[in-house]
Amino acid sequence: MRDKTQKTARALLDNLVCPITKGPLVYDAKNQQLVSLQIKKAFPIRSSVPILLIEEAVDIADRDLGHNPEKIR
Repeated sequence: MRDKTQKTARALLDNLVCPITKGPLVYDAKNQQLVSLQIKKAFPIRSSVPILLIEEAVDIADRDLGHNPEKIR
């Protein structure tokens, strides 16, 4: 069951885009956030739910990314 849940979560993540640029997001597992590299903003993931509200986005620097962020698209 867990494998099926992970596949479903992955499929949902594959369809998310940055609410500002409509571009791809990168999953930063270490920091539990989705990152728009295009505008260097991170959107938090809380209780397994991505918060893609513009007012929740925080500015990031390259050094703030966890090791090996995973490109979603």
